[in-house]
Amino acid sequence: MKLTSPVLASSLIFMVAAQPAKVLIFSATNGYRHESIPDAINALKTAGPSHNIEFDQTEDAAAFTDGNLATYDAILFLMVTDISPNDIINTEQQSAFQNYLDSGGNFVGIHSASDCLHNATFYQREIGAYFWDHPVLGEAASYPRLYSANGLE
Repeated sequence: MKLTSPVLASSLIFMVAAQPAKVLIFSATNGYRHESIPDAINALKTAGPSHNIEFDQTEDAAAFTDGNLATYDAILFLMVTDISPNDIINTEQQSAFQNYLDSGGNFVGIHSASDCLHNATFYQREIGAYFWDHPVLGEAASYPRLYSANGLE
């Protein structure tokens, strides 16, 4: 078959290359757990196909290997929290995550994604600042306080 129309040819090439983006939702918690996590996962998975996105979801830190993360177009931290002295993913898993990011992998952090991996310098650079605490209820004009390497902001 000979394609004579450049528009048709480029459209066909786009259609062949338009595989759904593959995103890993990580929603593990250690400490506070948002009740809305299942609803958020359901909303993302429901909306995904209409935006050409395929979502996988896990709370298993063992998913953080070089080989597994390389299969994803993005890693999404969904309301991940960690109040323990041990990080939500161990140092080996953090290395795999850092390798993924350093090689151009994409990261999305939703809500309390800034409340984990407090001891991981690479993650602090990625997230920008860490969650410190919520303001007292009733202070609607306030925003959660964040801290960076320079202290509370």
